[in-house]
Amino acid sequence: KVKYLSLAFISIFVWGISLVSTKVLLLNGFTPNNIAFFRFLIASIVMFFVLGKLRKTKIEKQDRKYFVMMALGGASLFYFFENTGLQYTSVANTALITSTIPLFTLITAAIIFKKKLLWQNIVGIPLGIAGTFILFYKDILSSGVHLKGDLFVFGSVLMWIMYSFAFKKVKHKYETSFIVYKTFVYGVLFLIPVMLLEHSAVL
Repeated sequence: KVKYLSLAFISIFVWGISLVSTKVLLLNGFTPNNIAFFRFLIASIVMFFVLGKLRKTKIEKQDRKYFVMMALGGASLFYFFENTGLQYTSVANTALITSTIPLFTLITAAIIFKKKLLWQNIVGIPLGIAGTFILFYKDILSSGVHLKGDLFVFGSVLMWIMYSFAFKKVKHKYETSFIVYKTFVYGVLFLIPVMLLEHSAVL
C-alpha cells in the first residue's frame, strides 16, 4: 500500500507541474491544441522505443471503439478542454476542479450504469458537490472570464469519465503501458486535423 500511495503522490506532483507548465506555454503564444499535440507526440515517440515488441500487440476488433473513446476522453478532448480552461482560469481552480473526477465518476456510474452506491458515497457526494460550489461561488456569481475557464475544465472532467469507463473495459485484456501508448498515438492522430485547421485559419 505504501508503494502505491507513493506512486499516487508522485502522479499528483507531476500533474501539478504539468498544469503550471501549460499555463506558462499558454501565456507565451501556444494554443491549447498545440500543447496537447506536441505533448502526446513526444510521449508517443518515447514509448515507441521503450515498449519494444509490446507495442505490436494486436487490438481485437470489438475493443477498437474503447481505444478511440480513451484517445478522445483521455487525450485529445480532455487536454483541449483543460488547456482552454487554463487560458481563462487559474492553475489552482483547474487543479481543484480536476480533483472532483472521482466524485462525478461515481454519479455517472450510478445514473447510467445503475451501480449501487455505498452509504459513504451517498453521504460524500452531496458534501463534495457542496464543497465544490463553496470553492467556486464567486466565479459562479460573477459569470466572468474565470467562470468560462472553470466550465471548460469541467468539460475535461466529463471527458475523463468517458476515458475511465472505456479503460475499465480493456484493462484486463491488455498491458497498461500498451493501452497508454495507443491512447497517446490515437490522440495525436485525432489532433492532426485540428492543427491543420488552426494553421489554415492563421494563414
